[in-house]
Amino acid sequence: MSKLLKFKEWLTLEETVRHLSIIIDEEVTEADVLRLALDRHLQLSVNFVNGAKANLMRVIPMKEMPMFVARMSEVGGIEFPLDILRNNVKPDEVPSLPDEIRRGLEDGTLCLIQEQGTAIGEDKTLRAERGVKTLHGVWDLPLIGAECLDIEHHYQQLTGGPEITLADVEGPLVQSPEGELYRLLESWDENEFQSGSSASLEKLKQCIVENNIEASKAGELLRKHKADRHKFLEKQRRWTDSDRYYPAGGLPDDCVFVVRTSSVQEFQARMTDSTKDRPVSTRERNKYLEIIAALACAGWGWDGKEPYRIAKEIQNDAALKGFTISDRTLGEKLKEAVEHLPAKPN
Repeated sequence: MSKLLKFKEWLTLEETVRHLSIIIDEEVTEADVLRLALDRHLQLSVNFVNGAKANLMRVIPMKEMPMFVARMSEVGGIEFPLDILRNNVKPDEVPSLPDEIRRGLEDGTLCLIQEQGTAIGEDKTLRAERGVKTLHGVWDLPLIGAECLDIEHHYQQLTGGPEITLADVEGPLVQSPEGELYRLLESWDENEFQSGSSASLEKLKQCIVENNIEASKAGELLRKHKADRHKFLEKQRRWTDSDRYYPAGGLPDDCVFVVRTSSVQEFQARMTDSTKDRPVSTRERNKYLEIIAALACAGWGWDGKEPYRIAKEIQNDAALKGFTISDRTLGEKLKEAVEHLPAKPN
């Protein structure tokens, strides 16, 4: 594993588990790796095996986030924007809006609402750029968007925890090695709840089969979908490429969690630094004594008796190979190592 490590750009979770188990000499699980990632000790990434749609995100000051003008409607005692009359209104453009809009803002029939974004700190936010890009290969998870929920959900599944019911409508984010942030997208045509979409047709066909719907009723449902499909495609023809997508509900089902080799090596270096000056544990100390006993038995035929005599023999042989060691110190360690010798059969 260690010899191949330098030739691999990334490791699967299973490979990461095996490697970490070796370097820290204790059992590591997949859940441990996810927890290390969630706690920001290890950088987790995803591999888009079949690609993923996304748009570029820009970091801007919160005060520069554009606004939109909307006519509000009350639903269940809560006001929602019903009709959006104008998009991308900057704060300094409000005084120059048309008179009818300004009057609506003054009398309360219209409302000026700031676009929502993913907050970065207290005074910055992320705003999506127009245009859609297809991402391939390995991308890092920055853990500032909906991707956190996906990792937490997977962790809870592995540890028998509760189901994650939280949602983040801003969608999951991924990051390039250069620091560019992208928000993952889903197509309206792949949304089974979108009337006239391809996904809704597949859902309808499944429903017809599972519920054994009679042919005449099934035909009626399929004809209705065909009419809805026509309306959907007509509407899509007026959309830009960006309008055909919306923020994804989570990471794609066909992406794979991975860890970059460089991230594993950085984590390993931090582990090494953190253990340089710590006391040797009882478990480690016993392991070293076991190794000493095994070497003395295998190399010098030691039977556990006269540890200082065998220590002198080992010292003499070591000196011939350029090693300097006190026979007294070695004798003391051999004396401690006696209990780790294998029991002889009666």
